[in-house]
Amino acid sequence: GYCVVIDSKGNKFVLLKEGAKNPNIPGAKVINVPVKRIVTIFYCPFISTADILNETLCYESIKGAPLYAIKESPTLYKYYEEGKCIDIGKASSIDYEKVTNISPDIVFLGDWSSHDEMEEKLKELGITTSRFFTYDEPTFMGRIEWIKFAAAFWGEDIFNKTEDYFQKTWKARNNILRKVYNINNYPKVAYFCYYYGYCYVYGAQHYLPKWIMNVKGDYVFTD
Repeated sequence: GYCVVIDSKGNKFVLLKEGAKNPNIPGAKVINVPVKRIVTIFYCPFISTADILNETLCYESIKGAPLYAIKESPTLYKYYEEGKCIDIGKASSIDYEKVTNISPDIVFLGDWSSHDEMEEKLKELGITTSRFFTYDEPTFMGRIEWIKFAAAFWGEDIFNKTEDYFQKTWKARNNILRKVYNINNYPKVAYFCYYYGYCYVYGAQHYLPKWIMNVKGDYVFTD
């Protein structure tokens, strides 16, 4: 009747089904699932998981996010236009009054230094927070497995649906690796992103360059 989740900063949560007995785990925050009101700072993993699973319950629970993240999801953007989900500001600077008015069950933050400040401010306001560092995952499948972290907060039925997606992705990945196994041509690949006026290059330990190299790409920024 319950699930224990530990986030990227070691915060521990007991996700408790209705009618289940609290296991009274020391230091764990009890949250009733499925959660009804979520605020999240990024598109991944909560909005992305809602898009992957396409479950109404997931979308209805996401009450606030930065507008850029809302726009990433056509379905959630419709909710936004209907006033069911609100823009809470920038990923680096949220509107605390808007977040407080949502009365969220939990607010999910990343690992930016500004998010450390947000966490402290939200705690002062009596709002539960959790931290997720999805982009620090060193492998492709590790990154994808964050779908399970998100889904756990929506309860057992939603969580169980992620296993099928995860297994299908794992098989698709393996099929690609088999196709390139005997290939000896290693094309040079450059990968970078443009963000807030700056060009960012991923180091060789990031999951994206690792995936490029796994499928026989010669990543030019390995050093």
